[in-house]
Amino acid sequence: MVVSLHSHSGQYCKHAKGNLEDVVKRAIEKGFEIYGLSEHMPRYRDCDLYPEEVFSFSFLFFSFLFFSFLLFSISMIKNENVIILF
Repeated sequence: MVVSLHSHSGQYCKHAKGNLEDVVKRAIEKGFEIYGLSEHMPRYRDCDLYPEEVFSFSFLFFSFLFFSFLLFSISMIKNENVIILF
């Protein structure tokens, strides 16, 4: 069984590439039976941020980004065999 519970997309994470839908489609093409979507939760302490995020984004921005990720992920469920774990 092919499984991954750690994934990111460039759409919601600055140290990743690709948009979330393409990442999920590629996982399906590769035969993943379980694929966890694990974009970053909103973070507010500088020590929790990646270097490219420290001076660029606010907690409000991260909150909006994560909420957008949740809505988009839920909208991608088109198949009864797909389960999204957050």
